[in-house]
Amino acid sequence: MTLIRLADAAFVVLPCGGTKAIAKRSALALLLAITAGCVTVTPERDPAARLPEMHQVLQEARRTTAGIQNEKLKGPVLSMIALWQVEAGDAPGALDTVATISETSGKYGFSKASTLARIGRWQIEFEDHAEAALTRERALQATPTIEDASDKAFALRAIAAFELSYGNIRQALETATTVQDAFVRASHLTFLALWQAHAGDHGGAALTREQARQAAASIKDAAEKAHALREIAQAQTKAGDLRGALETAATIEDTSNKAIVLSEIAAAQAKAGDVRGALVTVAAFEAASREVSTIREGVGKGAALHEMASTIREGVGKGAALREIASAQARAGDVREALATVATMSDGSHKADALREIAAAQAKAGSERGALEIAVTILDAAAVASFLREIAVAYARDGNVRGALRIASTIQDPSEKASALLEIAHAQTKAGNHAEGVMTREQARQATATIQSNFRKASALREIAKAQAKAEDVRGALETTAAIEDADGKASALREIAETQAKAGDVRGAELTGEQARQAAASIPRNSRKASALREIAETQAKIGDHAAAGLTLREARQAALAIEHASSKATALRRIAEQQAKAGDRVGAVATLQQARQAAVAIPDDSRKTSAMPEIAEAVFNELLAMLFEGIGSFGPSKAFALREIADAQAKTGDLQGALETAAAIPDASRKASALREIAAAQAMAGDSEGAARIFDRALEAAHAIANDLDRAIAVALIAADRAEAQDVRGALVWTATVSEDLVAKVSVLVGVAAGVLQPTGRLGERSMSPEKRLLPRWSNF
Repeated sequence: MTLIRLADAAFVVLPCGGTKAIAKRSALALLLAITAGCVTVTPERDPAARLPEMHQVLQEARRTTAGIQNEKLKGPVLSMIALWQVEAGDAPGALDTVATISETSGKYGFSKASTLARIGRWQIEFEDHAEAALTRERALQATPTIEDASDKAFALRAIAAFELSYGNIRQALETATTVQDAFVRASHLTFLALWQAHAGDHGGAALTREQARQAAASIKDAAEKAHALREIAQAQTKAGDLRGALETAATIEDTSNKAIVLSEIAAAQAKAGDVRGALVTVAAFEAASREVSTIREGVGKGAALHEMASTIREGVGKGAALREIASAQARAGDVREALATVATMSDGSHKADALREIAAAQAKAGSERGALEIAVTILDAAAVASFLREIAVAYARDGNVRGALRIASTIQDPSEKASALLEIAHAQTKAGNHAEGVMTREQARQATATIQSNFRKASALREIAKAQAKAEDVRGALETTAAIEDADGKASALREIAETQAKAGDVRGAELTGEQARQAAASIPRNSRKASALREIAETQAKIGDHAAAGLTLREARQAALAIEHASSKATALRRIAEQQAKAGDRVGAVATLQQARQAAVAIPDDSRKTSAMPEIAEAVFNELLAMLFEGIGSFGPSKAFALREIADAQAKTGDLQGALETAAAIPDASRKASALREIAAAQAMAGDSEGAARIFDRALEAAHAIANDLDRAIAVALIAADRAEAQDVRGALVWTATVSEDLVAKVSVLVGVAAGVLQPTGRLGERSMSPEKRLLPRWSNF
């Protein structure tokens, strides 16, 4: 007898050991049958063997959903049930479930129409084309009643993706013609045109974009019209239809949207080598905004560009467009015009990029001096130094070491000069000129002598020491490190030298250098940085096999961490040290350190006002709540809850189950607490303690019940059920349906979670890298 059969009838009589168990159709019947031994749950792990059971689990979930009063949540829940029914091979059942979704529902992208489109795509994948055609018709019939325009647009795109999944662009275009809202129709057609262009049908894409443009022209709302036309012009630009893009841009009345489009078109024209066209496009913006005619004959392009560029508002692509124009001019050999264009630019990043292009063109033409002299007149001293470094590095990478050294010699900023020389030395060593590389690295070290900033000096010397060590010049690397006055920088450099020595086989030398690194780190004044540096050094010592030294270094790191005054920083530092202790095999030390981390975390001020405000904030942005499905539960939780959750997870992985449970109990936020307990239970299950895992899963569920927000609670409960099912405790997970019979949202979530854990096992127990969205939806259902 299957597990859910008790819930399929209004009145059930089950023979069991000569007695009769009588129960009403409810979740309680499940508990009575299981505890009486009348119902067994198959222990088979293969999802295929559990399909009949999962069919009935999902049917019960659908029936239970009927009683949920929160209409905003009911639609997405029914959609998820239907998608899992499809995953279980029950497409007819899925279609029945979708039929119960409100026609107007469209929240979170889980409208009836979009769910049907997903099912249709599954039918196509399994070559059930006849049923897929019927599903498409149902989806189209459900679309017009969706109230929200953006939800309707999403549904139509889902249908289009379904239609396009079997290459039927004609159907997708027909679907677009059924859309009454001009904005949605324009958006839909633009999407289809991009797909056609990607598939290589450029003629068809052009026709579809024209249809989109006509639809956009009929939009009455000015903002929506400008937005739709901008999207069309951008699609035309991406497809290389620059003339069409310019025609569309000319119809945009909103100056901001027009400026964005024109700057992108100008950049595309310049990339294609059409400098004159790019300049005319810039002039088109001027004509539209200031009623000024295009470039007059006889006016130099540089001067005209300067006049027109000033009319393009910053922040809408001006820098990118001018950069592309200057680069195109340089590639065409018109260096003077390119420099004139650069002179009009205010964005430092784009200007530097354009100057690099000009310098490369000058170098190819044999006139590097002219470009550099003009660059100096355009940039400030700091930018000049950075620019010269980039040119020197480019020369070195191209094999022009002599030119690179010549450029580097002109750099006034010692930090930039040292960096350039280091890159040149690398190029020399790579080319086999080891002696020259040694000499150039020495020049780089000498250049750092005049760096005023201790931080920049330490950083430069550290990079030089690393380069020397990699080039097997360990003596030089240690001499360079000795010149670093900053203790943090010195410790970091010595640690990296030690790792390089170990890789080269000099284990004894690596141990000695590691000890020097420890001594340097011990003198770091700031405790938080000291603790971090010592922990990193201990990790290096463990890598090279010096485990005794690593243990001593970790103890020093822990002492430094305990001296940190800021509670949150202290908790984080201690947790990371404990994790390193566990990796090194010191479980006892790790447990003790994690207890100290928990004490620090408990001392973090609990912002209860922030916590209590979350439901109000959530209600205000309810349409965005599904983002939590993608970002994880409790993303608004206070730092105290987050710190305690991280510590509990570390304790569980270390094997300190009791400590992990105590830490989880101290978490004030219900979502974080439920999540922490779920991870602890997963760790227990992985360790083979199924009974212990079951008890902790129960505690996780209790914590999840305290979550106030329906959506948050549903996600938390579903994830707990999924993990429990994946831990091969489907029976235990389903018993929960009796304990939460009054909480219909939680009950449905348990059933959906069980289906997720059984039908799509992912091996994620003990891991948090997978998002809830990937955990709670079948893989194929994501567009």
